[in-house]
Amino acid sequence: MTAALALLFAAQTATLAPTDDVWVYHFAPDQTSDPFLRCWGAEGLSSADPNIGDAGSWSAMKFDVSKLPSGKLLGATLTLYFVPNPNIDPEIGKKYPLEVRSTSAEFEEENFSFEGAEKIRPKADKAFLLATKPIEFYANATEPVKVEIDLGGSEGKFMAALQQARKSPKHELGLAFTTALTPDEAGESMIYKFYSRNSEKATQPVLTLKFE
Repeated sequence: MTAALALLFAAQTATLAPTDDVWVYHFAPDQTSDPFLRCWGAEGLSSADPNIGDAGSWSAMKFDVSKLPSGKLLGATLTLYFVPNPNIDPEIGKKYPLEVRSTSAEFEEENFSFEGAEKIRPKADKAFLLATKPIEFYANATEPVKVEIDLGGSEGKFMAALQQARKSPKHELGLAFTTALTPDEAGESMIYKFYSRNSEKATQPVLTLKFE
């Protein structure tokens, strides 16, 4: 009995939904007009690279981390749901993975416009790259596809970003999504497109954190 109780309380799990998320693209008439987030690159470079100007696109979301358990972080998983795109085959998905980067959480979804995007533009430096995920399912998918991205535990860049967020005045964690996938390689429809927090509950992003 004692051993069973010890196992039951050995770990705590926190599940967080984004409080805000935005799609950032210079030529979009409205950055929050539909329940989707998107990202793509330009000239074979990630859209986080400052040298490509506004040709690429990226998305950002933030989480309230003020009420997380205080124990050691055992693991973190970000779950996204992708919209199928038959133009992206497994080889392209491996070549151009989705990139998750740490970024500023200083934005609000309501009334967001491209003019306010510069302060949360994700940096191209590898120090801000938290994880990559090959996207290999498009060839056969016909329904939204669940994609789980391992962000790591107590050792690594995500933990450092989480600690910084917990110490910040608003206790908010910002994540950005970028990729070097370029529409020119297979037509304008070749982008990564996934559901935002404003979609149906079954396809909303989720950040799951496990603590000791």
